[in-house]
Amino acid sequence: MHAAFGLGRASLGQLFGPSVWRRAIGALRFGVGFSRPVGDPFTLGGAFLVREGEVLDARPAEDAGTLPDFDGLARTAMALG
Repeated sequence: MHAAFGLGRASLGQLFGPSVWRRAIGALRFGVGFSRPVGDPFTLGGAFLVREGEVLDARPAEDAGTLPDFDGLARTAMALG
């Protein structure tokens, strides 16, 4: 499924770089822990706006610490009606 959205495999820097560690430390402060990976842990995620099988907006993750840009997708959805 990830390949269908053009999501590639992460580099080591995208998995373990400084921005990822900053995000992980912040998550630990809120009680979010680590778990065993399921599937391919090198696959980056993303958020997408899809209508009738067509991708209208894509927000692929820059690294493993990237949060989905749901606000950006909502703005696109509002603009499209």
